[in-house]
Amino acid sequence: MREGPFSPERSGGIPAVTFLKYVFDNKLNFQDALKMLYGQGGMYAYLGMNDFQKVMEGYLKGNNKKVKLIIDAMGYKISKAIVALAAPVSGEVDGIVITRRACIF
Repeated sequence: MREGPFSPERSGGIPAVTFLKYVFDNKLNFQDALKMLYGQGGMYAYLGMNDFQKVMEGYLKGNNKKVKLIIDAMGYKISKAIVALAAPVSGEVDGIVITRRACIF
């Protein structure tokens, strides 16, 4: 699954075969599997919250190694995705826009 980096509620790119095996082994229905990818994935799956501002408050205090690891990983994955998108245009990028997008099924 090529979905880009993970976000506060979205799992991002994950190994499709491994995810499908998990879904079938655990007898998940479509809606439950979808929630794992969109809504209860990403940062939420790791930290149990999707409020990025609250998570960043903890990150900036620096007293939670797990929060630091997750936020650093998210920043790394986002940076990596941006660089990958710049390659086809030989680095000739006029701007980068990061938005919040809703996914409705």
